[in-house]
Amino acid sequence: MGGRLVNPPESIQQMWDGAQKKRASADWALQWLWNQPEVSVVLSGMSTLEQVQQNLASADASGVNVLTEQELALIGRVREKYRELAPIPCTQCGYCLPCPNGVFIPRNFTLYNVGAMYSRPENARSWYGFLADR
Repeated sequence: MGGRLVNPPESIQQMWDGAQKKRASADWALQWLWNQPEVSVVLSGMSTLEQVQQNLASADASGVNVLTEQELALIGRVREKYRELAPIPCTQCGYCLPCPNGVFIPRNFTLYNVGAMYSRPENARSWYGFLADR
């Protein structure tokens, strides 16, 4: 989710904080993936040695069906909250590109979603204005 899993909005962080087992938000996402019997490889974007170490620790604790029903229900509630907070369900796949009018559609959707998700529309407008000048 473009970093929004690592730095969740406050309302989502409060949901994670209420869990019986404490995990980083990215670890919740990785555990959910590894919990699926059809998943054998998980790719995660990492940019620091600390993130590599965290992901290795997460992998060591992973496996099919290791999440409890309560944990799966929490993940489901968090997923619904993310959907509620991000009005445009864009995964930045790029299938809408190239735009015949030169619009970088995924970037615009991301700016809009981040402004809505973090209740900071002025930041999104500022970034959009910056992009318009280029």
